[in-house]
Amino acid sequence: MIVAEIQQNSDTTYRVYDYGRGRETHIEKALDVIRFDYEGKRREGLLVEKDGYNKIYYCLSEHFSLEVYDIFKNVMEKVIKIGFIYLQQ
Repeated sequence: MIVAEIQQNSDTTYRVYDYGRGRETHIEKALDVIRFDYEGKRREGLLVEKDGYNKIYYCLSEHFSLEVYDIFKNVMEKVIKIGFIYLQQ
């Protein structure tokens, strides 16, 4: 399982853990805005089969995408902008 925290610019931060740095935490405020009623559901995604690899888009918009690659030979793609890439063997 991979858990990724996707962030956006915001003037509000509710710190729930501080890693011993001595900063103020905001447990009650964070609990007030957490949606405990959300259900985690696995998405099937959109499968794109390429020569040498398959790619599944789980989320795709103008500003963000979440893609999973299944590489069985090699992959060659042109990248316009790089934000965050996580590679795992």
